[in-house]
Amino acid sequence: GFFRVAAATPKIRVADVQGNAEAVLACVRAAAEGGVGALALPELCLTGYTCADLFLDRALLREAEAALVWLLEETRTLPIIFTVGLPVVHAAALYNCAAVCCAGKLLGLTAKQHIPNHGEFYERRWFTPAPAEPKIAPLFAGQRDVPLGARIVYRCEDAGASSVAIGVEVCEDLWVPEPPSTAMATELGATVILNASASDEIIGKASYRRQLVSQQSARLYCAYAYADAGEGESTTDLVFTGHNLRTSSPRTDRCSPRRRSSAARWLWRMSISTGSVPSAAALPPGLPRRFRTAWRARCRSRLQPHGVRREKGRALPPRRPSCSRRLISTASFRRLRSCLLMRATLPSAARRS
Repeated sequence: GFFRVAAATPKIRVADVQGNAEAVLACVRAAAEGGVGALALPELCLTGYTCADLFLDRALLREAEAALVWLLEETRTLPIIFTVGLPVVHAAALYNCAAVCCAGKLLGLTAKQHIPNHGEFYERRWFTPAPAEPKIAPLFAGQRDVPLGARIVYRCEDAGASSVAIGVEVCEDLWVPEPPSTAMATELGATVILNASASDEIIGKASYRRQLVSQQSARLYCAYAYADAGEGESTTDLVFTGHNLRTSSPRTDRCSPRRRSSAARWLWRMSISTGSVPSAAALPPGLPRRFRTAWRARCRSRLQPHGVRREKGRALPPRRPSCSRRLISTASFRRLRSCLLMRATLPSAARRS
């Protein structure tokens, strides 16, 4: 069978803990209804990543813990594992944690191991790196003996899912030379990695982030779900877009496109999905025939492995396109796409002129 993994970005408001908890609950319920087994949510999604010095306010910390208690009670009957980001105080230290929850139980608190303190990030002002060895929180969120650390693997006990072992890391932990997920997969047997992240946007970072997630999944030969903070975060210093990512293994399988809704951003890991080549009739009229042919050929090449053509379900040797159907280069394809977007935005009178 298949084990479905998803990443979601709820719409939150900075320091509105109860409102954020309700948004998180809506995401968890929607994922459970969709048959998701593991759900990744962004870093510090209960309080908001951009709370800054409010992280030192005891009232905010107590409210975040109370909201986690409420979430555990509300999800007691839901058969899904999910992460919730919140600040956690333990032994006079403040940790940036992802609480791992399932069926009303707090399985553990995965703390952020690598705290960024460069460029636009200054988290060391508030947070302490995860302890070298996992500790036990005697009492947190109404539950006793909760493990707290960086390299904790959570194993499924359900029938048919005993091979699923889930590791969790937090944002910056993926961007360092030796991510905690490497040890979780190679030494502790993790087969799924969930990343609770709050990664801001700058020019070129989205493609680099996508490559980073894909390469880590390929190295560890495991599924990787990356949940990013969204538009509800403060934009005083940073901009967030909810760039959620999912990859399953070096054997890339097709997945469904991003599911958009007014309440949250979703990215699903689908067990089976098919693609279709866009029809040339859907393109704006008046384009030269060679552009319309090239558009269809380019889209078709994205749905099939490189260099492989298929006919009636059989894989055939690669075929060099004829002169009349030669593929255009990537740069030309991008220029064509830009022209199409410009035509779609111009009034009809301007297009005729």
